[in-house]
Amino acid sequence: LGIELVAANLDDLASLVKVFEGANAIFAVTDFWQFVMDPAVHAIAAQSGKMPNEVAFDREIEQGRNIVDAAAKHLSTLERFVFSSLSDTKKWTKGKIVWNLHFDDKAVILDYLHDKHPALAAKSSFLQMGMYMSNYRMQSPVFSPVKQADGSFTLQGRGSAAHLAPLVNPQNDTGYFVKALVAADAGTTVLGTCKEMPYDDFWRRWAEIKGIHLKIEDVGVKLPEGTPEWMRLEMEATVEYCSEYGWTGGDPEVKRPEEIGVEMGKLTDVETWLREEKFEGLL
Repeated sequence: LGIELVAANLDDLASLVKVFEGANAIFAVTDFWQFVMDPAVHAIAAQSGKMPNEVAFDREIEQGRNIVDAAAKHLSTLERFVFSSLSDTKKWTKGKIVWNLHFDDKAVILDYLHDKHPALAAKSSFLQMGMYMSNYRMQSPVFSPVKQADGSFTLQGRGSAAHLAPLVNPQNDTGYFVKALVAADAGTTVLGTCKEMPYDDFWRRWAEIKGIHLKIEDVGVKLPEGTPEWMRLEMEATVEYCSEYGWTGGDPEVKRPEEIGVEMGKLTDVETWLREEKFEGLL
């Protein structure tokens, strides 16, 4: 296929500058959750008096800025810079919700891109990836039903949510979104979803397919006893934001995949995914 694999370190600006040499398109992804799962981050948090998600917020911004700084050094060859982002919670809620840090650190990176590197920003587009259907693997009651002693399942529902859940299977779908963004005009933002549907309906269909008795309780966010404070704040903020404002915060500039030429027939079919997924660790 003529593909060359090269390695870089997101904490090493020089390595990023090197691997971007000659690139005409860059798709950049940062990862908040790797940090909150890192014992070293928890140690830094304890020493600094911050919570782990606050340290993760800072670390993701550092890596995002490195990517932006490195990409900006290759404007002579670069035609499109696509960054995996999420909506700006503080902006769209007017400061009401402040702990959705895994969304808002990406917004900080985009502000840096536009403020410090306007020439790169003029060649940039953005992918707001939706809710991973595989999030059930986190084994959190926020993302999946909980098995009861009698074999049935209970779900913390979102029946009162005013917005649909933008479902996505990143392993299959991401490339089609990025391909369309590279071809589209710069300045395009797209919601990365294969299907938007009510969160509760997704799990109702799962229960029907798997032959499971599912009880849905619209009780907000109830985390297990002993859940760390930082996780409680993060999860409550995310659910509140997505339920009241939507995944994109109501940003009118965000387009749906079909609006930018995504090959919709190649995206994941949710029904098929539910039938074929093993749901190991949940069932």
